[in-house]
Amino acid sequence: MQSIDIAPDSFTSILRLKDVVKRVRLGKTSIYKLVKENKFPKPLKLSDRAVGWSSEDIQRWINTRPVCSRSIGEYLLFVFMLYPLKK
Repeated sequence: MQSIDIAPDSFTSILRLKDVVKRVRLGKTSIYKLVKENKFPKPLKLSDRAVGWSSEDIQRWINTRPVCSRSIGEYLLFVFMLYPLKK
């Protein structure tokens, strides 16, 4: 049997759908909708009935997402305005 040498820094792990859902905090339906719209990395076919995503592709997608522009203080003020503390 012939082995393939892979450089340690080029290794990427494969994430299954449940792991992708946890990382990106989107539901399965939303993920597949974004894949169809070419706005999310395409899954890799692992077998006839299994797919996975490259962890590098998912991390790259996460890094391109916009960051909330509001500070935590502004967010908390908004929440307390909506749901005042009961006395």
